[in-house]
Amino acid sequence: MGSRSSANLLTNFPSLFVVTDTEEKLFRTARAPQYPEQCILPSPESQTKRRRLGDNGVSKDEAEKACAQKEGQLKQACIFDVLATNDVDVAGAV
Repeated sequence: MGSRSSANLLTNFPSLFVVTDTEEKLFRTARAPQYPEQCILPSPESQTKRRRLGDNGVSKDEAEKACAQKEGQLKQACIFDVLATNDVDVAGAV
Protein backbone atom coordinates (compact mmCIF):
# COMPACT_ATOMS: atom_id res chain seq x y z
CA MET A 1 0.00 0.00 0.00
CA GLY A 2 1.28 3.48 -0.82
CA SER A 3 1.83 6.49 1.33
CA ARG A 4 -1.17 8.59 2.35
CA SER A 5 0.58 11.94 2.37
CA SER A 6 -1.40 14.67 0.63
CA ALA A 7 1.45 15.50 -1.75
CA ASN A 8 1.69 11.87 -2.87
CA LEU A 9 -2.08 11.55 -3.23
CA LEU A 10 -2.38 14.68 -5.36
CA THR A 11 0.40 13.65 -7.73
CA ASN A 12 -0.76 10.05 -8.10
CA PHE A 13 -4.52 10.59 -8.02
CA PRO A 14 -5.06 11.10 -11.78
CA SER A 15 -3.14 7.95 -12.63
CA LEU A 16 -5.46 5.89 -10.42
CA PHE A 17 -8.39 6.57 -12.75
CA VAL A 18 -6.87 6.07 -16.18
CA VAL A 19 -9.19 4.36 -18.66
CA THR A 20 -7.17 1.74 -20.49
CA ASP A 21 -7.47 0.76 -24.14
CA THR A 22 -9.24 -2.49 -23.17
CA GLU A 23 -12.17 -0.64 -21.53
CA GLU A 24 -15.29 0.59 -23.30
CA LYS A 25 -15.15 4.17 -24.59
CA LEU A 26 -17.46 6.73 -23.04
CA PHE A 27 -17.00 9.53 -25.58
CA ARG A 28 -17.11 9.42 -29.37
CA THR A 29 -13.97 11.45 -29.93
CA ALA A 30 -10.71 10.71 -28.20
CA ARG A 31 -8.79 13.64 -26.71
CA ALA A 32 -5.20 13.59 -25.59
CA PRO A 33 -3.80 12.11 -23.52
CA GLN A 34 -4.95 8.57 -24.17
CA TYR A 35 -3.62 5.45 -22.52
CA PRO A 36 -0.66 4.64 -22.29
CA GLU A 37 0.30 8.36 -22.27
CA GLN A 38 0.58 10.01 -18.86
CA CYS A 39 -2.05 12.44 -17.59
CA ILE A 40 -1.36 16.14 -18.02
CA LEU A 41 -1.08 17.57 -14.52
CA PRO A 42 -1.46 21.26 -13.71
CA SER A 43 1.78 23.15 -13.41
CA PRO A 44 2.96 24.26 -9.96
CA GLU A 45 2.69 27.88 -11.14
CA SER A 46 -1.04 27.53 -11.83
CA GLN A 47 -1.57 26.09 -8.36
CA THR A 48 0.04 29.11 -6.67
CA LYS A 49 -2.14 31.53 -8.67
CA ARG A 50 -5.40 29.94 -7.50
CA ARG A 51 -7.37 31.87 -4.94
CA ARG A 52 -7.84 29.94 -1.73
CA LEU A 53 -11.05 30.06 0.30
CA GLY A 54 -10.71 32.58 3.08
CA ASP A 55 -7.89 34.29 1.20
CA ASN A 56 -9.80 37.43 0.27
CA GLY A 57 -8.03 40.55 -0.84
CA VAL A 58 -11.17 42.46 0.16
CA SER A 59 -11.97 42.42 3.87
CA LYS A 60 -15.49 42.06 5.22
CA ASP A 61 -15.30 45.66 6.49
CA GLU A 62 -14.40 46.90 3.00
CA ALA A 63 -17.26 44.88 1.50
CA GLU A 64 -19.71 46.31 4.06
CA LYS A 65 -18.56 49.86 3.25
CA ALA A 66 -18.93 49.22 -0.49
CA CYS A 67 -22.47 47.88 0.08
CA ALA A 68 -23.51 50.51 2.66
CA GLN A 69 -26.18 51.99 0.37
CA LYS A 70 -28.03 48.64 0.18
CA GLU A 71 -30.50 47.36 2.79
CA GLY A 72 -31.66 43.99 4.11
CA GLN A 73 -31.14 40.88 2.02
CA LEU A 74 -29.85 42.94 -0.89
CA LYS A 75 -27.05 44.24 1.35
CA GLN A 76 -26.14 40.70 2.49
CA ALA A 77 -26.13 39.49 -1.13
CA CYS A 78 -23.97 42.45 -2.11
CA ILE A 79 -21.43 41.71 0.65
CA PHE A 80 -21.33 38.05 -0.39
CA ASP A 81 -20.76 38.98 -4.04
CA VAL A 82 -17.97 41.43 -3.21
CA LEU A 83 -16.18 38.86 -1.05
CA ALA A 84 -16.72 36.04 -3.56
CA THR A 85 -15.43 38.02 -6.53
CA ASN A 86 -12.81 39.93 -4.53
CA ASP A 87 -13.99 43.07 -6.35
CA VAL A 88 -15.58 46.09 -4.64
CA ASP A 89 -16.84 47.37 -8.01
CA VAL A 90 -19.41 44.56 -7.97
CA ALA A 91 -21.28 46.51 -5.25
CA GLY A 92 -22.31 49.11 -7.83
CA ALA A 93 -23.73 46.46 -10.15
CA VAL A 94 -26.19 44.99 -7.65
